[in-house]
Amino acid sequence: MIIDGPGSSAVLNGLDPLQDMRFTRSNTFFAAHFNGWEDPESGLFKIVFGIGSKPCSTDEHPFEDPHAHHFGEEDWTHQGIALGLKLKDGPHYVTVQGLNNIIHGGSYVTTVCHSVPLIVDSTPPLVTDVHSAIYSSESHEIMASYTLEDLESHVREVRFGMGRTKHDDLILSWINFCVGAILPPDDPLRIRGRICSESNFNQDPEILRRLGYKLKPAERDLPEGVFIWLRISAVNNVGLVSVYPGATTFMIDHTPPVSGVVNDGRYWGIDLYWENTQDGQVCINFDGFYDEES
Repeated sequence: MIIDGPGSSAVLNGLDPLQDMRFTRSNTFFAAHFNGWEDPESGLFKIVFGIGSKPCSTDEHPFEDPHAHHFGEEDWTHQGIALGLKLKDGPHYVTVQGLNNIIHGGSYVTTVCHSVPLIVDSTPPLVTDVHSAIYSSESHEIMASYTLEDLESHVREVRFGMGRTKHDDLILSWINFCVGAILPPDDPLRIRGRICSESNFNQDPEILRRLGYKLKPAERDLPEGVFIWLRISAVNNVGLVSVYPGATTFMIDHTPPVSGVVNDGRYWGIDLYWENTQDGQVCINFDGFYDEES
C-alpha cells in the first residue's frame, strides 16, 4: 500500500489529464484518472478505484472497475467516474488498486491512496461584516475593514462595488480587489487581480481584513453630498458568490460649510453693542451656518 504525496501523478482527482482537481460543488459524482500503471511481466488484469472519507478508505463508494465493459487493455481510458453518490461537504479521497494478470495463485495488488482530497463545497463564502469605510479625496483611495470565511473551498476572489443603495452597484461596478494565493500561477484570475498576502487571506473568520484600493482616473467621478454604499463580495474556489447583505456608507464633500451670522450677546438673534457682565461671561449667538453636502 502506497500513500502518495504532492506532485505524484499515479492517481489524480478529476478528468483533466495530469491536473489534480482540488474543489468541486458536485456532490453526486466523483471522477479520477490514473497515470503510468503497468506490469511489464504479466500485464494488468484490471484497475479498480474507490472513494472514502479518509485516505485509503472506501466507505463512500466500494472498489469498482471502470473498464469492465471494455474488451481489452488497449481500450482502457484510465479514468473512473462514480455516480449516484451523496457526498457531504468536505474532503473525499480516492484509492486505486492495480491487479496484474497472474492466473495461477492469484493476482498481485498494488494500492495507491491519493493523499490530496477532492473537497466538496455546496455553500457560498460568508462575508460576516463590513465597516469603517473611508474615502480620501487627496489620494483617491477607498479603505474599509471586513471579515469573511469559507472553510471548505476557501475564498478565491474578493470584489467590491459602490452603489446608491445597499442593493446596487450603480456608482462603481464590481472591481476585483484580491485573489487567493492558492490559485495556480497561470490562472487568469490571479493574473488579473492582486494577490492577497498570507495574513490577509487566512481563512480564520476572526481576522480583520483591510480593503485598500486607489481609484483609477476613470473611476473617480463619485457624486458629492449623497451616501455611497460600499459593498463587498466574495467568490470561493467552486465559483459560488456571496455578497454582504448589509453595507457601510460614506459621503464625499470637497467644500467647507457656508458661514452664517454671528452676534454678540446671549440673546439669540440680537447683536449687542455693550453688556454689563456680573458673572464674568462673554456670550455670542449665531445662526445660518449650513452645509448642503455633509
